[in-house]
Amino acid sequence: MCRRMVCGLFVLVMLWASAVSAEFLYVHDELRLGVRPQPNSTDTPLAVVTTGARLEALDRSGSFVKVRTSRGIEGWVSAAYLSEEKPARLLLEELRESHEAVLLQLAEREQGMAAMQAENADQAERIEAMLDNEAALVQQIEQYRAELGHGERSLAWLYQTLLMLLLFLSGVFLGVKWYRHRISERMGGLEI
Repeated sequence: MCRRMVCGLFVLVMLWASAVSAEFLYVHDELRLGVRPQPNSTDTPLAVVTTGARLEALDRSGSFVKVRTSRGIEGWVSAAYLSEEKPARLLLEELRESHEAVLLQLAEREQGMAAMQAENADQAERIEAMLDNEAALVQQIEQYRAELGHGERSLAWLYQTLLMLLLFLSGVFLGVKWYRHRISERMGGLEI
């Protein structure tokens, strides 16, 4: 009983190990290969696989390999037509797909770059307009300053005239006051 359990356990471990370390092989060259029920080339094929078909290797017997197709069909094929490396046709197709993806990315980035250049041109136009506006504002400020300076100069003569008139009137007032004071002293304190 114990031996049967050990044997059964051994078989399970071997099956598990073969499943875990599955070996995948590819049909190479340009051909159609029959998957046969027995390891010979005389039986009627169960399925036909073509170049680049991915097959899971299950067992080997002489020059034949027991395989499982992508559809789950198990059978035997000649090892002479199998290889562990992908055929050039599949590699070329993968490279084409990768190349197309890179071209798409390049096109997207070129579009993004074109959009950024358009935005930069728009920003440059805005900056140019702002600089022109600033120059116009500076010119207006200078004009206003000139007008204010000219207006201050034109009012300066008025201020000078008013100051002179004020000084003259102050002189007249003080002169009259002084004159009255002198007359009042001569007359003994009488005011006129």
